[in-house]
Amino acid sequence: MNSLDYSWSIVTKIDLLESQMIDVKQIEDAFNELMANNISKVYEGWYLEALREQLTTKIIPEFWLRTSKKSSDNYTTYTYMFKAVQYLHNQFVKWLDNCLIDSLFQKNFDRIVSFQTKMKTLLKSLLLSSLEPHFNDCILVTYSYGFLVSRNMNELKQSFSDVSKDENGLDISDVHPDPCCQGFQGNSNLNESEISGDGKDWSIIENKEENCKCDQVLKLFVDMNKYLRDMDLLEVICSDAVSSVIHTHIEKYILQKCQKSFEVLFLNKLENWIQTTVIGWTRMVIGDDLSQIGRTSNERLMYFMYETYSEIRIKQMFDIIIEFPDSEPALEDLKECLQKCHGSRAKVIQSIKSSFEARLLHPGVSTNDILTAYIQTIKSLKVLDPSGVILQLVCDPIKKYLKEREDTVRCIITALTDETSELVPELAKEPPQSLDDDNLMNDDEYISKNWRTWKPDPVDAAKLTYSSKSIRFFDIVSILVNIYESKDLFVEEYQRLFAQRFLQNFDCNVDHERRNLELLTLRFGESDLHSCEVMLQDISSSKRIDNRINAGEIEAYHFTQFPIKCLIISAQFWPDKLGLTSTDEANKIKLPSAVNKAIETYTKAFETIKGSRTLNWLKHFGIVELDLEFNDRKMTFNVSPIHATIIYHFQEKNCWSLSELSQCISVPTAVVRRKMTLWQNKGIIKETGTDKYVLIEEQSVDSDKGPSKGSLGDDYEEYL
Repeated sequence: MNSLDYSWSIVTKIDLLESQMIDVKQIEDAFNELMANNISKVYEGWYLEALREQLTTKIIPEFWLRTSKKSSDNYTTYTYMFKAVQYLHNQFVKWLDNCLIDSLFQKNFDRIVSFQTKMKTLLKSLLLSSLEPHFNDCILVTYSYGFLVSRNMNELKQSFSDVSKDENGLDISDVHPDPCCQGFQGNSNLNESEISGDGKDWSIIENKEENCKCDQVLKLFVDMNKYLRDMDLLEVICSDAVSSVIHTHIEKYILQKCQKSFEVLFLNKLENWIQTTVIGWTRMVIGDDLSQIGRTSNERLMYFMYETYSEIRIKQMFDIIIEFPDSEPALEDLKECLQKCHGSRAKVIQSIKSSFEARLLHPGVSTNDILTAYIQTIKSLKVLDPSGVILQLVCDPIKKYLKEREDTVRCIITALTDETSELVPELAKEPPQSLDDDNLMNDDEYISKNWRTWKPDPVDAAKLTYSSKSIRFFDIVSILVNIYESKDLFVEEYQRLFAQRFLQNFDCNVDHERRNLELLTLRFGESDLHSCEVMLQDISSSKRIDNRINAGEIEAYHFTQFPIKCLIISAQFWPDKLGLTSTDEANKIKLPSAVNKAIETYTKAFETIKGSRTLNWLKHFGIVELDLEFNDRKMTFNVSPIHATIIYHFQEKNCWSLSELSQCISVPTAVVRRKMTLWQNKGIIKETGTDKYVLIEEQSVDSDKGPSKGSLGDDYEEYL
């Protein structure tokens, strides 16, 4: 008998067995005879050859033909795949389990299982060797469809379980017999774009009038996977599709839920969704046999979820930092992900560095904004990485960039001492230790002192060229001061800013400045800030003397036209230390005679109080309060003495040439021209010719500037 005839004979016998037309007893007797003559091995080979012939010529071609059927209806396409798998299973099971097999191996379970494994291996090899190009797309769509049905049924059942009865006490399921399909009809998520991204309409229920097919879809899905498991085809045919579907939907779900929201903790919710929806669907695919979980195991799915979430958050790190503390929940979630996902710390560092370089560290951003971002970075990374290693790695570029900016020191000191600044509470915190690097503990000393709470540094700490204890403690003030790795610049700048505040505003809050000085003394040392102590004493003493003089306590000296409020400072500290020594240009300014008379009166009053002491006036410093009255308006300004002197002379005559005015007030023409700009901008003076200026007594409504105040800051900087 040739192989084809033998194959036909075996198939005929299998068909007859199915129809119960062959006496099983006769088959068992025949096989017993074969076993007695030791020719059963030959029959095994003939049986496998017969199976090969049937698979190659009939069963597998028919299977591919059934899977190649296409339909615009999603449910119909889904059923085509199920019927194809069902056909393959039904045909193969006839060969896999029958009386011929039982008789051949005398119902020996181990031998039967071993032989069936060979048959499954044969099916697997023949099927994969003839794999049709369309099959991968078909199986991907099938599993995507199955996942969507399962996911939405779970979500809808969950939503209905949360509110099981309406306000009248009626069961919602009584009102809506098919809640799942009703949810699908209005669910925009159920489309092929979730599967392949081509934008086609893949709504599960195309016709709202159709009956719900959700339960039927899931039943077919469960049966199809059972058939594939029975044939040992599930992993080799569907594992890639299952993994792709799961990963795609996990990514989409996390992106949809977490893309723009930093204020909510998501990890617990995502873990619950993975457990109930994703792993629940995976169980439908793999059944209860844990050995087949493979790449879709629970641990792998959780890891992928953590990894996906961390990648999304890492891309948003700059926004998370800027929005801190509102974004603290996102940082807490990301912190947990960093502990679970290898390599995520390096990605965080690179993301922050790239974002800073592109969005922060360039000339278009002010120093104050960079410092604000730096402070936000310190606060947020304290939550993300308590070790301080990430902070030290990502902030080195910021430190280098700030060090190159001329106004960095002034911006830091201003922020530390400004009453409205967010850094004021940070200055009040007790520093972890002295800022002197020589006094910093080494690692061994630090561990010995803090051994109960000590934790080893992360692996990436090896990349650090140095380790700063101020960063370990996240002391913001110390970190900012260490930008220059020296406190001298900050002490000098603080003295300079301290003086400027009182020179610009005689009514400056002395108590606030004293508190700032005490806090800075704790950090920088008393010897470095001794000059500021003297300056503060000068201010307090000056206020007492000034109040006595202006209160009329010295009866022989009273002010009539020009009352003066004076700040009296010690010559040996303020000018020499801070560069406030009068320049030749400043000394030339000639104030109006009435003002000079008031100054002389004030000096005599001071000499009466202090005896042998007198005053040396810095006439170019100070603030002049002006009330200007015109024919059609009144205006108020706070300006520097030189601005006030210029406008004062216009009440003598309305028109001045630049040279005349310069000679009159003993200031160079270049300075007068520059200072004249303020009054021109305010619409009070206009230039009618070359270096000729005229007072504007009457002003049109459109050009009227209204009451305003001048600025002393530019004038002060000019003489430094």
